[in-house]
Amino acid sequence: MPIVISRTYRSRDQDSSNNFFGRAFGSGTTLNYNIFLYSNSEVANGTYSDAEVVMPDGSQIECTGNGVSQYQNASFTCKQQPTGIWFGATIAWNSTTSLWNLTRKDGTVYAFPYSGKLQSITDRYNNSIVVTRNASLSQCTNPGTKIDSLINGNSTGRYVALCYDGTASWTITKAVDSSATYKVVYGYDSTGTLLTSVTNEKYNGNPQASYGWTNGRITAISSYLSSTSYDTVHTTYDSNGRLTQIWENTSSGTSAVTYNYTTDANGKITAVTADLPDSSHRKLQFDTNHYLTSDTRANGSTNPPAETTTYTRDAATELVTSITEPVTNTVSRTTNFVYDGNNSNITLANLTKVTEAAGSPVAAITNIAWQTSAGFGACPERQPKGRNQLAHRPAEPYLDVWHRFGHRQCHFGDRASANQQRLDRRL
Repeated sequence: MPIVISRTYRSRDQDSSNNFFGRAFGSGTTLNYNIFLYSNSEVANGTYSDAEVVMPDGSQIECTGNGVSQYQNASFTCKQQPTGIWFGATIAWNSTTSLWNLTRKDGTVYAFPYSGKLQSITDRYNNSIVVTRNASLSQCTNPGTKIDSLINGNSTGRYVALCYDGTASWTITKAVDSSATYKVVYGYDSTGTLLTSVTNEKYNGNPQASYGWTNGRITAISSYLSSTSYDTVHTTYDSNGRLTQIWENTSSGTSAVTYNYTTDANGKITAVTADLPDSSHRKLQFDTNHYLTSDTRANGSTNPPAETTTYTRDAATELVTSITEPVTNTVSRTTNFVYDGNNSNITLANLTKVTEAAGSPVAAITNIAWQTSAGFGACPERQPKGRNQLAHRPAEPYLDVWHRFGHRQCHFGDRASANQQRLDRRL
């Protein structure tokens, strides 16, 4: 598994007193491996009716408990939100390792200590990323974080050291690979809490990016094209810390994009309108759970006319069940989506049917069949003679796609093998 070091910035990363949180890269900016688990019910009354996976961008994946009060026997299922690969994930205590295991539907396991940040990521082939915090590292003066890569359980000898050697003890000041070939240095202001520059020393020591701050928020991001040439993006915010304008270089003139927010009685955003440089407007609307329901281009215009794409969502999971988009001023096209459980009891959010141009004489239907996860590589039952597992029937558009875990292939004669190879190339 590749080691990736990335940063996520949140302009509203504040506590109830409006103080900005100190993160791994300073105020509002955190490390992609700083995922952790949280439970509102555990904090409130010591029970385990819920668990939340808190991502680096501050979003939370909500998971429901099995009703057991003791954490050793508690388990959680995450299927309340359309969270892609995380939908259908489970959380359970591993008594052997004394860690919480968050298992995604593709078999990848994220391991967490009882109280703390992510400790490891292991895929279904036993390749891992191991995060060792508060480690003694030769590249660092103070204890740092070691991001290690393992193949089939064995160390590759390659790792990235993250050092915390600045004024603020919790901020990362440099990232160095195990061979010392690459070294990225993170610069901060005098308080050590506001990230001001990122420099890859392999490239002549010139900073690749610098950041300007106003009232605790990033208001300028400069990307350096050379030692003397750079491009700067400027931002402004409203009193609630919401982005109101973004523009390039030094003028807010015609290049600016301005954002206007519509909120409900509780101050939650229900719509955002973007005023674009070409004087057009784009409006996004959201449901009560803050998921996109419509996207209108040329909003408010009659010449050219506004074009609206609408999204219909499943009430329980918020998964998109249909998309209607304009084709002409008077004609629209709808695509319907069906998930496992026929949309009535969705468990894994695996698409089983897609209908394009639904309701029209030229509707095209694609049916998708998924191999069960049991065994991770077990072949499906042999099809009746004369039919192979990847048959495409022109009379009724239909495609059976058997999802194969691992590298094992299932052969049902020469024709099936050839079809499998053709499908692999297409995917």
